[in-house]
Amino acid sequence: QATVELLKTLKWEENILIIYSDDEYGRNGYEQLLQAAYYRGICFSKAVAIDPTDLTKDLAKDALAALGTQSYNAGVLMMSFVNGKKVFEAIEEIQTLHSTQWIVSDFDITSDYSSLIRSRGMMLVTPSSPQLDDFKNFFAQEESNINPSAHTENPWFIDWYEKKYSCSIRNANSGPPCTARSVADLRAAFVQSPFAVPTMKAIAVYIEAVRQRCTTGVACLNQLLSINPSDFHETLKNLDVTFPANYPIVGLRGERVKFDANGDLEVTKCDVYNHRRTLNGVSSLYQKIGEYQNNVLTLNTNPTLYDNGRTQSLNSIPEFLCPLCSNCLKPQVSTVLRYNPGDVVIASLASGHTSGRFPFTCGDGDLPRLAALVAAEWATSQYKTQNAARLQQVALGSLVVDICPDALVASRFLMDLLGGNNRLMGASNNIISADNIYGFVDHTDGDQASIISPILASLKIPEVQTDSVHLMGDADSFTMLGGVNDTYTVQAVPNDNMLHEAIASVLLRLGWKYVQVATHGTGVYNQASLDFKRTAG
Repeated sequence: QATVELLKTLKWEENILIIYSDDEYGRNGYEQLLQAAYYRGICFSKAVAIDPTDLTKDLAKDALAALGTQSYNAGVLMMSFVNGKKVFEAIEEIQTLHSTQWIVSDFDITSDYSSLIRSRGMMLVTPSSPQLDDFKNFFAQEESNINPSAHTENPWFIDWYEKKYSCSIRNANSGPPCTARSVADLRAAFVQSPFAVPTMKAIAVYIEAVRQRCTTGVACLNQLLSINPSDFHETLKNLDVTFPANYPIVGLRGERVKFDANGDLEVTKCDVYNHRRTLNGVSSLYQKIGEYQNNVLTLNTNPTLYDNGRTQSLNSIPEFLCPLCSNCLKPQVSTVLRYNPGDVVIASLASGHTSGRFPFTCGDGDLPRLAALVAAEWATSQYKTQNAARLQQVALGSLVVDICPDALVASRFLMDLLGGNNRLMGASNNIISADNIYGFVDHTDGDQASIISPILASLKIPEVQTDSVHLMGDADSFTMLGGVNDTYTVQAVPNDNMLHEAIASVLLRLGWKYVQVATHGTGVYNQASLDFKRTAG
C-alpha cells in the first residue's frame, strides 16, 4: 500500500514495470502489490519473475530479455538487496531501461551503492524503526577500537570492519592498513541497520513469552523443558506488548509489538528513503523523505531523481504520459469459497471456470463442476438431516472452493489453508482452520489433480476423487502424481480400465477395428490414450 501510494503521489500511474524474485516472498509481494494498485488506479503493464537461486548479472540480464525493446516510466524491484544489486548491474547494460525510475524494497540503507549507477535516485519503502541513540553510542564506541584483542567476544568484528572500509587489520597484503576513527566521527556517520530494531524486539518478545510461561519461580526451568512447541508458539503469537517507560533501551519505550492472525508482525508505519549522491559526486547515501501511516503518505521533501545517465539531477519530478498504455496487469482473482464451520469439516475443491486470457484470471464457467460445488454443500447439510442418529453432538461443516483457474492457484490455496497461515476467512470473517478438515472431495481435472493429490497425500489427508482421468489405476498414476504413493486417495467413479474395456466392447460390437485416438500430446490424457490402446489391443 505504501509503495502504491508513493506512485500515486508522484503521479506515476501508467506503464510501470515490476521485477520480483520467483519465490514465495516475491510472488506474495507481487500479488499484494497488484491488488493495492488495482484499487488505486495504478497500471502495472509488465512483470518479470527472476529465479533468485545463485543469481548473477548475466542470469538477470537473460531474464530481463523478455522485456524486448519496451521502455518503462517507473519500476518496482521486489527482492533482497543482494539479488537486487545483480539486477541493477544487468539493467546498466539494457539501454531501454535507463530512463526508468526505481522504487525498491529490502535494500540495506547502511550499505554504499555508489557503484550501482542505476540505483541513484531510487526510493526505498521500508517498515519504520525508531532511531536508538543509546545503540548508536555503543556501536560507535565499539567501532572506534580496531584492536582485535578488544573484540574477543565478537569474532565477526574484524571481518565486518575490513569489508566496510576496504582495508586490512590482520594481513597487510590484503589491502591498505586500517586506521582507527574517532567516536565523534563515527557517531556523526552512523546509519542504523534496518535489522537492528526488529532483532531487539524479537529478543524482548521471546523473553516476555518465557516470562509468561514461567509461573512457579524456581521450577521455571522444568516448566520450560516440558512446554509443547506448538503451545509456546501460540504464546508468542498472542503477545501484545508495549515497552514500558522504564525499559532499559530508551528508544524502544512506548513501542508496541503485536501479531496478526497469521503470526506476522503488524506494521503500522513505513518510511520512505531516497538514494542520493553526495556533493563529492562519488559516495551515496539514503535520506528519509517521508512516511506512510494510517493509510496516508506524507512526503516531507521531493525525491532527488536523475537523468538517463544518472549523472545530473532533475529539476523536477518527471511527468509520464502514456496514452496507449491500456494493458494493465490484473491482480489474482481471490479464491471464491463458501464455509460452514463445524466440528468436522468436509472440503470440496473444483475448477469451476476455465482459464482466462491472462494469468490468474478466470474464463467461462464450467457448468458440471460449478454444479458439483452446490451438490457438495447440499449433501453435507443433508447428511445430518437424514441421519439424525449418527454423529450425535458433532456439528458437520463444509468448505466448498472454486480454485479457478489453474494448478498454481490450487497449490497456493492448499498452502494457505493447510500451512497454518490463517489467511483464509469465511463470509463472517471467521478464520478457516485446517484442524477440523478431515477430508477433501476433489472435482478438478488432471493438471490440478496432479498438484492437489501429492500435497494431501504427504499430509495423510483422505481424498475422494470424482473425475476418472485423475488416476490410471496402476503404477503409472504414481508417476503422474509426483511420485507420491497415493494410499489416501479413493475414487467415487470407476477407474479408467473399466471405462476403456467398455469403450473397446462397444467398438467390437460395432465392428470398428481401426480407430483413431485424438488426445493431448502430454499429461494425463496422453497417458489415458496409451492405457486405452493397451486395453483395446
